[in-house]
Formats: sequence, C-alpha cells, structure tokens
Amino acid sequence: MNIMGKEYKSCKYSMEQIIRKCEQEDASQLYNLDVINYLSAVKGEGRLCNEVVAEWILNNAQKITEIEMYTRNKSYFVAGHNGILTEKEKSNPSNRVEEILAKKMYGRHYEQIGEMIDYQIPLKDYIKSNEDRHLGKIDLLSVNEVRKKIHIIELKKYGSNETMLRCILEGLTYYQSLNKSKLKTDYVWKFRKDIKEGKREDISDYEYVVSPMVFKNSQPYIEMMEMANGHRNNLQKLMDSLGNIIEPYYLDGKDEKAVCCRFSEIWDYV
Repeated sequence: MNIMGKEYKSCKYSMEQIIRKCEQEDASQLYNLDVINYLSAVKGEGRLCNEVVAEWILNNAQKITEIEMYTRNKSYFVAGHNGILTEKEKSNPSNRVEEILAKKMYGRHYEQIGEMIDYQIPLKDYIKSNEDRHLGKIDLLSVNEVRKKIHIIELKKYGSNETMLRCILEGLTYYQSLNKSKLKTDYVWKFRKDIKEGKREDISDYEYVVSPMVFKNSQPYIEMMEMANGHRNNLQKLMDSLGNIIEPYYLDGKDEKAVCCRFSEIWDYV
C-alpha cells in the first residue's frame, strides 16, 4: 500500500483480529495496543491498521470517557525539578531521550505554546497496582497566557516512528486521568508569589488542551501531512470529533532550540 510515496506493507492481523484486540483492551490501555503503532496495512485489505483502530474508537467514543480520574494526593509539581541533567543523563543520553529533551525544554518560552512550566508530571502517588498501571507521567506542561490555555504535552523524540494516533490516545488518557482542578490549585500555590506580584496570571479559568508535540519529518508528522492530503480519513474524523481538546504541534529543528509550530498554521483541519 502506497501513500504519497511511502510504502506500507501488510501486517499479520486481519480486520476482525484488530477489532477483537480493541474490544478486549481496557480503555485506559488502548494507547498501548501494538496495532496502533504498526506502520502497516491490514492483512488482505488496503487499509492501514491504525485507521481501523481510529474508526473503532470513533464508533466506541464512550470508551475514552470511561477512563476514571485519579487524584494525586501530593502536589503535581515535584520539588527539585530544575531542568538540570544528572551526570548519568549527560554520559548516556540515549537511554531516556524524551525525558532529557523535556528537561532541556523546561523553562523555555515558545511563541505558539507558551512557557514550559514543568516536566515529567506524575499522575499518581507511586502506589503500584493493576488499577493505576496506565498512569504514567505527563511529558511537559506549558501555560500560554495570551491564549489562556494549559497544554498537556505528549512529546516525541526527533525521528520518532510512533504514530500520531498513539500520541493522541496517550495524551487523552492522561487528560482523562488528571484531576484538572487540583493541578490548577497546585499551580496557584507553587507560583503564589509571582501571581501576587503580577508576574504570572492565575490560571483558574484557563482551558486544558492535549498537545502532541512531534518533530518535523518524523512518522507522526508524515501522517499529519498524509491526512492533510486526503488520506487517513478516520484519524481526521477522530480529531474533528475531539474538537478543541486536541491541538497538535511540531518542532522545526532537531532539539530544544527548535521552532514550535501549530499544525493548523499549515492547514485548518478543525
């Protein structure tokens, strides 16, 4: 199967097998399904595997809303987050590329998405159980005071081969799991001095958005370009159905110094 010059080979799963996988998976773990990240077509059919999953999610939209909110007892803002790399991270950066990138982006202001106010934001109190296994960490959190938005950022490294559907579902899972009211309260407490002095705004009335952030020419970026050119119709429909909750970005560069751009600057998919 060829889309805009990129060849997608056939995978080992049939349409029925992919749908069965979706039906059997817990809503909070959908983003971890292997077929979501398959860069291949359905066995015996001219459809992409993750397009089948996107269609299934569209037809079972209540699955996402079934993901329960989890309230972290401690502050969402971890003491000691300063963006400084450890000696281990400096000597072996290849092990945790996205975490290190997030650290390097911390404290920076990007015109389109605002200030990166924290990284690796935990969603739980480190109590391990099967019930909270989907609760990882938000890669980055930014605040845009001009547009009055709080961005839950799902960051992907330079050259990532993960799919845009995976980025969206992981971000949505964290969005649903997050106690959004408490995070705002924690923010106001953390930055209370700056807010009092007028250096920062109270974000109580800001809107949350889920923002996949990928590098230009990576796989998720290519998929967005394919969508813009009339392919990946189910990904398009899924994003349309989510409305203003989803706002994807791309980084034009190779590191934390890259220019941050909204995909909507290329085309208006909403």
